Amino acid sequence: MGIIKKINLNSIEEIIEEIDGLTFQTKFLQEQHKVVMDQIKLNKSSFSSGNISKDVYNKNNIILEKEEKKLTKKINKTVERVQKVSESIQKIMKEHRI
Repeated sequence: MGIIKKINLNSIEEIIEEIDGLTFQTKFLQEQHKVVMDQIKLNKSSFSSGNISKDVYNKNNIILEKEEKKLTKKINKTVERVQKVSESIQKIMKEHRI
């Protein structure tokens, strides 16, 4: 019979809370990303239909593409953090498996 280690529930709870916060943040960023992508499509269709000039289209496109890249980078960093935190909780669970 082996010795059962004391499980530090506080650390597990903190990790779960962090994962919860990160998943909320990821969802929020993804919603923002979708809005930006919709704006890019609208900008393109407005230009194609002649509702906006080429100068306005280009300015809008530069701003929107920059925002899209920024959001993509934030989403990727958040997903990477979720993976690291998930790995740490898996390690803790494996250590306490009976």
